[in-house]
Amino acid sequence: MSRYESYPDIKNKILVFSSDYYVGVPHFHRSIELIYLKSGSLTATIYVGKPITFSEGDIVFIPSYSPHCIMESSAQTVVLQIPEYLFEEIEHKVSMNYFALQNKEVNQSIYKIISHIGQYDVQDELIVDGLIRVLFGIILKEYSPMEIKSHSETHLVAQIIEFLDEHFKENITVIQTAQHFGFSKNYFSKIFNEYFHCNFNTYVNQLRIKYIDDRKNNPDTNLTNLILDSGFKSLSTYYAFVQRLEHGKTMKTTQPKTD
Repeated sequence: MSRYESYPDIKNKILVFSSDYYVGVPHFHRSIELIYLKSGSLTATIYVGKPITFSEGDIVFIPSYSPHCIMESSAQTVVLQIPEYLFEEIEHKVSMNYFALQNKEVNQSIYKIISHIGQYDVQDELIVDGLIRVLFGIILKEYSPMEIKSHSETHLVAQIIEFLDEHFKENITVIQTAQHFGFSKNYFSKIFNEYFHCNFNTYVNQLRIKYIDDRKNNPDTNLTNLILDSGFKSLSTYYAFVQRLEHGKTMKTTQPKTD
């Protein structure tokens, strides 16, 4: 079973970072992910297909909502994660179902663009948007998309994500959401916890935190009104959840290693 990796989607921002020797469990996300191999090799699967080995200069292209897994890796990589708002217009016109980009000469041009994107602040929206369009233009010109059938495992999760994106500011409950999708509360909670790796309230509150963080630095914004508008019932509920998140981060960073 593939799990939903919510971090890049909740951030909803371009992410460029280095990642060395990473091996992960099967997962998927709404963002598109490109993994450029600076050195070494890795073996990955997509849609539970045949494993493919990538080497230095190759790019692993992970389409939106595509279950994938890096099974083995000795690679040093640069990763680009692209939020939906930067590719949804293109995706409506052409297929973005790629996986193995293994023309090393072409990939050098793509890697240069990824490096440029990493140099700009997210606020440089026009520049970043232009670079992303150039990047996709190169891929569409030089590579052919693969044929992929819809993956039933992620279809329901995609619907849940879109539903909560639209309704998180409301007084939404797990019971209401379960009824919307035609499930009992217990069955829906089981599915939700398996794929999202957190409970329903935690995920919804993370969406509310993201909504607040995106707007709180506006000088005309009243923080109290913003918190209540986001869906939190009270200021105390908001601050209690923020404290819980910070406590969780602290516990992860201070937890002793065991041999």
